[in-house]
Amino acid sequence: MKIVYYGFEEFVAPIIAAALHCGMLKVDPLPSEKEIIDILHAKRKKIDYAKINYFGTDEDKHQVYTLGTRRAGPVIRRTLPGILTILGIENDDLLLVDTGPCKNLSLNLGKLFCSKLNIPLQKNFFLLKGIFRSLPELAATVDGAKLIIEGRTKRKGNR
Repeated sequence: MKIVYYGFEEFVAPIIAAALHCGMLKVDPLPSEKEIIDILHAKRKKIDYAKINYFGTDEDKHQVYTLGTRRAGPVIRRTLPGILTILGIENDDLLLVDTGPCKNLSLNLGKLFCSKLNIPLQKNFFLLKGIFRSLPELAATVDGAKLIIEGRTKRKGNR
C-alpha cells in the first residue's frame, strides 16, 4: 500500500505527518526542536507543487509519500483514483491523507517568515511553535490513516 500525506504546501505538515507515520518522530515524549528541524532539513525538497516525493517506509512495509497541492487538493483527491482505475490498479492500494486541517496560525506565520523573509528553520519561533501545536492533530490524523490501512488490509485478506 502507498500512503500520500498532502497539504497546501509540502513544507511542514505533510512531512511531520509522514515522519510520525514512519516512526521517525513520536508524540510521547515530544520530539526536540532539533529532531524536528533535522527531519525538515533532510526531507524538504525545493517546493515543487503536484510532485509526489518518497518519504520512507513504515513498520508494515507500506511506502509513505508527501505532496504539496497548492489549491488543487480536492482535484487531486478526485482524479488520482480515476487514474489508478485506468491503469488497472486497485484504489485500495492508495491512501490520500489531507494534513490541511492540522494547520494553525503559528504554522502559517512561520511558513510565511521562512518563504518571504528567508528566516532559517531553527530561528523561526512561529514555525516551531506551530509544529508543536499541530502535533496532536497530526498524530490523530496518522492514527486514523493507520486504522484505514488496517481495515483495508483485513478486507484484502478475506477475499
